[in-house]
Amino acid sequence: MDDDLVVRTKGGQRTRAPIVMTGSATWPACPDQDTGKVVAKGTSEKVCPAFVIPAGQKPAAVEVMRGFYKKPLERPVPS
Repeated sequence: MDDDLVVRTKGGQRTRAPIVMTGSATWPACPDQDTGKVVAKGTSEKVCPAFVIPAGQKPAAVEVMRGFYKKPLERPVPS
């Protein structure tokens, strides 16, 4: 699912989470990922990808891409 997440900046740029090779490193505030888990409608799931935001930009929304023909789902980022 991480490859479907995109951050859109207030300047209109979009960025995906980079691939980070951490070996056995762990992220203290992130749960272990269950990549086979299906999230039911109306529920939420905590994910912890990192995004690189260009200098001088602020995030405006997180988008979930849904293929080529459907518009992405969008969740505004509080300012």
